[in-house]
Amino acid sequence: MIVILTEKPSAGRNFAKALGGNRGTFDNEMYEIVSARGHLFGLLPPEMQVSENLSEKYKTWDMNNLPWKYEDIQWKKGKLKGCSETIENIKKEVVKASEVVIATDVDPSGEGDLLAWEIISYIGWNGKTSRMYFVDESEKSIQNAFRERKAISSRKEESGDYMKAETRERWDYMSMQFTRAATLAAKGKGFKNTVRQGRLKSVMVYMVGRQLD
Repeated sequence: MIVILTEKPSAGRNFAKALGGNRGTFDNEMYEIVSARGHLFGLLPPEMQVSENLSEKYKTWDMNNLPWKYEDIQWKKGKLKGCSETIENIKKEVVKASEVVIATDVDPSGEGDLLAWEIISYIGWNGKTSRMYFVDESEKSIQNAFRERKAISSRKEESGDYMKAETRERWDYMSMQFTRAATLAAKGKGFKNTVRQGRLKSVMVYMVGRQLD
């Protein structure tokens, strides 16, 4: 049986409508649809990503503890709050599968692939895996994607979507130290706000600051 993994329940409903139900037979192949709820896993806090002797350094907001070193980070992930039941439900259905189909969103950034592989890796699936590529969730698009799904042997294969998403995720994570630096700098000027920084926020803060100047 083929287990189709969608990104969220609303997508699962669209797939069920296109294929004829949450489970059944389409194009002479038995399938079942399971759904995540967006990301079910996330990177652990900085102090839990490093060796024990560095934990306090990465936990404490102090300018002397910056910058972080990329090679210190172990990139460990944990289940997000409230996601355990969803993960276990997916795992239970995947046990019966002969193939797992990634049918998460097809994002330019590869976010859907990252989300799916986080789940697949956690539940320990090592069997046949494929990917459905679709431009939208219309019935015709989903049906064509099911028929034309592509086999993939690893998360680093094909278009590199997973690698793009992982790179973005790690950049976002490392950029948290800029929030600490900016907040500490603001605190030194008498402000008490957390000054959040990142790929987008940093640019916006810069543009607003330039306009004020």
